[in-house]
Amino acid sequence: QMSQVCHHVPQMVIYKNGKGRVIWNGTSKSWAWVETMNEVSATLEEADVTFGDTLPRFFKYIYNMRISYPDEDIALGYLDISSCFRFPRIFPDLIGAFGFVHDDLFFASNAHVFGHSTSASSWDPLRRAIEVLAKQYFHDDSLVHKYADLLDEIQFNQESTQGVQFARARSCPLNQGVFDEHGHQLPTPHHFYVDDNLIAATWRYIRRVLAAAMEATFRVCGAADERFRPSA
Repeated sequence: QMSQVCHHVPQMVIYKNGKGRVIWNGTSKSWAWVETMNEVSATLEEADVTFGDTLPRFFKYIYNMRISYPDEDIALGYLDISSCFRFPRIFPDLIGAFGFVHDDLFFASNAHVFGHSTSASSWDPLRRAIEVLAKQYFHDDSLVHKYADLLDEIQFNQESTQGVQFARARSCPLNQGVFDEHGHQLPTPHHFYVDDNLIAATWRYIRRVLAAAMEATFRVCGAADERFRPSA
């Protein structure tokens, strides 16, 4: 007898740079009469997805850095949170609805999937929390020591600026640089695009900013456990 709660969820794998990404396809149909999960999932009360303007905000911050640091390198970096949509959990009553069959085995999804209409909106509050916390951790120098093992694995492309003439940036009422009224560096903001934390800092502060991002990420998403999710 066919189950009354049987539903159609095509599975896909997209290969990018030699790595396969499993796609939980909640939109495609094999027959016209099929109702997909994304069609019956309400999204009106979901959190707003606000990372659409990340890139122009990041460029604006770099411009303000150049106002305050006219003759210094601006180091760029980013932290990628792998499988970010898996951090928001699925309500137990819905685990079966998000499950799928593969090789005669049923896989119950207790964490969110890549492809549902609420995937991005479920992750967005966590992303925003990491941005806020990472900015607040800027002044905590102890984090550089705490994450020294991870920071030491990063290869910095640090080149001498001797003889280099950087493009000038002028301050205006909308762009005042990155110093406070006392001439001190303001806490560095973090700019997330989905799961990529875009970072800009001078060489003096880059390790501190990266350490702050690590602390914020582990505070929100849980401590690093190399058995399940490697940090590299």
